[in-house]
Formats: sequence, structure tokens, C-alpha cells
Amino acid sequence: MANSMHKKSKTMQKRSKEGREIVFNPLKLSEKFPIAANFGPHSDRPITWLHLHDCLELGYCHDGSGIFVVEDKVLPFHSGYVSVINERELHLAQSAQGTVSHWTFISLRPAALLGPYIDEPHYLDTYRLAGKDFNNIISPARYPRITMLVKELAEELTKKPATEPSLVRALVWALMVQLHSLPCNYDAVDHDLNRQEMQRLAPALQMMATDYGKDLDVPQLARSCNMSESHFRRVFIKTIGKSPLAYLNNLRMRMATVLLQKGNQQIMEIAWQVGYSSLSSFNRHFKTAFGCAPRIWLQKRKAAGKSVKS
Repeated sequence: MANSMHKKSKTMQKRSKEGREIVFNPLKLSEKFPIAANFGPHSDRPITWLHLHDCLELGYCHDGSGIFVVEDKVLPFHSGYVSVINERELHLAQSAQGTVSHWTFISLRPAALLGPYIDEPHYLDTYRLAGKDFNNIISPARYPRITMLVKELAEELTKKPATEPSLVRALVWALMVQLHSLPCNYDAVDHDLNRQEMQRLAPALQMMATDYGKDLDVPQLARSCNMSESHFRRVFIKTIGKSPLAYLNNLRMRMATVLLQKGNQQIMEIAWQVGYSSLSSFNRHFKTAFGCAPRIWLQKRKAAGKSVKS
């Protein structure tokens, strides 16, 4: 039922001179029951576009790991994590190199799905599920109720025979109430003003997200946005809140933590893979970002995982 309703309409694309794309990807959902789900693999293949949808997108990661880039946020994901992306934020995702993650992605319009049945419509608003303070990637350790609800919803929408619509609506209602309890300081006016600058920076953000392991520099990033180096730096700092190289190092560090937790590579291999030519440089940036060396960070994460399980 879900897959047959989840048909993409024609996408609209905006190309930069580097051939990179910003894609608006509207999704065709049933007017009577505007929710659908698709299960499938998500590879480590470099993603060459930032995109938007015209509805709320939820995701449940069945296995694997990687990163989501949502506007100026770089957010690692692992098995059991949930993604929440509304229609106002540019985003892309990539699995860790050499791996494939499996997701169920759910597209829905909560107001159209639940509006006639709900007396508290403010819970159906998706606009506030965005912004610098909103964490679009949700861990089961911190928010078990939310991740459980998204998993249950994914299972209901993908099972055969088709699920009972009233059960789906009940799960969506419970989920929307939970999502509106998440920390958020969203301002629609500020976000719309910031969006104009974010779209100007999109080619550089995209280049960093897909080519973070390569030797990137500020002049190259500025050219991708058709800006002078000095103007690019000013716009980037004003919009993102940090310098281009600070953002790039943060992105590299986030992917490094994903690779560290996989546990099948030496630290030197990870350093090279995420863009550092020497172990000393990688260790220095890692300690600045997380307050300790990579090996100590991993030991702390493993210890924290054991305490949560016990």
C-alpha cells in the first residue's frame, strides 16, 4: 500500500557552474491518506545534491552508520537512530565509506492526515521541527519513545497485507506530540532570511559533505559559489556561525567518530580517509573537538554503551 502511493513527481533542479545540484523533490501522496513509506539501502556513494521535500520526512535506520548534513548541522547516525526532516531544510546523507545502511523513509503530511480527527492542531505543525537548535537525528538512548514510535510506524506502513489506517493515525498522533517536546528555538522569519544565504552557500556545503576526504581549500569552495574568497568567508561566517575550515574540520571529525565506532580500521586509516595527511594533525583536531584523543574517546563511548545496556 505504502510503496504504491510513494511516487515522485518531476523534480526541479538548480545547477551551479560545478555541475552540483539543489533539488526540490515533491512527493505524490494520496489526498485521502497522505503517508507512505519505502524501505531500501543507502550506500556510501557520494551524494551530488542537496534536496528538499514538500512534506515531513521521517527515517528509521535498521543498520549501518554515517552522517546527515542538514543545512549547517552535521549529525552522525547509527543503527536504531531516527531522522526528522521537515520541508524547510536542505539535507543529504551518506553512509560510512565501504558500507551500506538500510532505512525506512516515511513521507507524510500530518495536518492533512490527522486534521479532521484532532482538537489540538498546533501539534500537527511541522515548521518548528527545524532550525539550529533542533536535532534532526534522534538516538534511541536519549529518546527511546520517539525511536520506538517511528520504528512501529515504519513496520505498519511496509507490512502486507495493508495496515489499518486508524492505527497509523494513532501512531502519527503520538509521535507528533513527542516531537513537539524536543528542544527547539525556531524562528520562521530568521530561517527564511538565512535560507537565502544558505542556498548561495549550497555548492560549497555540498562539496564539503561529499568530498571531505579530499584536499579542499577556501579558494576552491568560494569558486564553487561564484564568490570572491573574502566575500565567501564573510557570508559563510555570518550564515553558519563559523569559518569554512572550522565547519569542514567539524564535518571530518563527525565522520571520524562514525568510523571509529565501526571498529574495523586503524586510527591512521581513518585519519587519511577523512582528509588528514598526518596522524598528529588528526589527533590535534580530534582533541580540540572532543577534549581527548581518539582512542580515549572510543573507550569512553564503549563504557557508556555498556552502562546503558546494563
